[in-house]
Amino acid sequence: MRSPFAISTALCRTVALKIVDSFGFFMILVVYSFGFYLIFVVYSFGFSQNIDYLCNIIPVQMSAANGLPLGAQVNPKFTRYDYLDTGLLLRVLAMNYDEDKELTRLILAGDAPDLVNKGIVAELTVGLELMKSSNPQSKYDLFYWENLDRNATSEVEYIIAKNARCLPIEVKAGISGKMKSLRLFMHRKGLTVGIRSSLENFGFLEVSDSDDTGVSVKRVIGILPLYAVWRLSNLPLPSL
Repeated sequence: MRSPFAISTALCRTVALKIVDSFGFFMILVVYSFGFYLIFVVYSFGFSQNIDYLCNIIPVQMSAANGLPLGAQVNPKFTRYDYLDTGLLLRVLAMNYDEDKELTRLILAGDAPDLVNKGIVAELTVGLELMKSSNPQSKYDLFYWENLDRNATSEVEYIIAKNARCLPIEVKAGISGKMKSLRLFMHRKGLTVGIRSSLENFGFLEVSDSDDTGVSVKRVIGILPLYAVWRLSNLPLPSL
């Protein structure tokens, strides 16, 4: 059944062009429909009219992630926006290769060492795979966590709900990194299982830690290759 809140993009285009035709100025129109933000750029020069559909973007909201539901702990001041497609992102970054899919493949295979934006592409790929592998009958929201302490730079790229618990996912475009942000998040939230998605092969890491009372705690971080994020639901994670 069609959502009563769905907005016709054709209607938006017509209205936007009428406004520009009447006033003759550059305008950006943002429409929220079906869980995505549709961005249009409308402009008019003399009698010429044009409208460019730039891209769909997916809002990724920052959550305190103290428990479920994640959407109940969102900080409205912080929202990250992901593109709906890696090819669109590469175009916006002026990475105008003949075959965007091939460039994405090189990034995921670790064969694009000179690309400074590969971290963004890797992060976007994981977010899109999380959405693709979700239940198509329900709206799937994406969340992330950021340490808001003064002078802190910790961030966990994605937080999802799995088995009625929070599951943090850190994304790396390479094989290096000490997972400081992921380990900090797991310690603060008392979680024993997390995910690192990178160019590494499948595996598990056991991290020795302690809780706030000083009791020893063993935390497990599952390693999930970037190309296999869709297999997250089948990954044999320890009990959450």
